[in-house]
Amino acid sequence: MSSKKFASDPTAISWSYDGKFIAVGDRKGDAYLLNVTNLEPTEGKISAKNAPSKAPWIEVIMVSPDSRKICFGAHGGRAFVELGQVDGQLTLKRLNAPVVIGHTAIT
Repeated sequence: MSSKKFASDPTAISWSYDGKFIAVGDRKGDAYLLNVTNLEPTEGKISAKNAPSKAPWIEVIMVSPDSRKICFGAHGGRAFVELGQVDGQLTLKRLNAPVVIGHTAIT
């Protein structure tokens, strides 16, 4: 297996419990999945660029025990949390609007 170049530096990674994908968060504020058979991105991406932060980057990303959801936290201004849904074809979709945490009110 060879190394892959990323569009932006990965800042958080998490292996799915079912072993089918790796969840990645990057410095540009994008969350996406990599297929473990070829390390290529799967369909769908959640971009935190429309979130309540100026220049968000993902600090942590986690996969649920059933490998059907991801959760990530980002900051670069106001910190927030988002959820994503993973379907059977490893397509990633946004599940909720960003929830702001920290010193600001939850929106």
